[in-house]
Amino acid sequence: MEDNTKEKVLKAAAKIFGQKGYSGARVDAIAKESGFNKAVLYYHIGGKDKIYVEVLKNTFQLVASLIKEETSKFDDPRDKLRGVVRTLHRFKQENPDFPSIMLHEVASGGENITPEVMVEVLHILNEFKNIIDQGKEAGIFRNVNPLMAYFMVLGHSLILHKSRPAFEKAFKEGLLKGFDLPVFEFEETSKIASDMFLKGLEV
Repeated sequence: MEDNTKEKVLKAAAKIFGQKGYSGARVDAIAKESGFNKAVLYYHIGGKDKIYVEVLKNTFQLVASLIKEETSKFDDPRDKLRGVVRTLHRFKQENPDFPSIMLHEVASGGENITPEVMVEVLHILNEFKNIIDQGKEAGIFRNVNPLMAYFMVLGHSLILHKSRPAFEKAFKEGLLKGFDLPVFEFEETSKIASDMFLKGLEV
């Protein structure tokens, strides 16, 4: 399967998995969304489980590369951390199917996360851990569990982007009097998130 064809299939699959979750998605729907015959998907990628793994692997590989590219611009661990948060918020805004997939997966207890997917996740975790460790060694960050810190950053960005439609609807209906509608653009949300996160992380 040519790279651009595979990309189209995985993009279609991400949309269906985002809408239905792993258990509710069907290969027929992925084939229809991608515009390819179902037999083509089975021949070049495999069944639903294989397609799902490929979606997750490709996504985490891309996130890892984007984070590495962004953090390489800075020396200060605080700026690197801001870069991680900014990258995650931008990625989730530009790829709205991904938060849906992850929240479906969280709800299922991560039962469909395979070891080969975790290998790709580990690249992201290691990058994050290195930043936290650099901050500790420099006396900038307090002694925290890097994995717990990552969950806090990831959870915030996931919930924020998936909550947007509900909050916008509530504001339109006048149900959130006394509050201002947040700015949901990634530059603003990532700045607020990283500012708050760094306040709790810095010594």
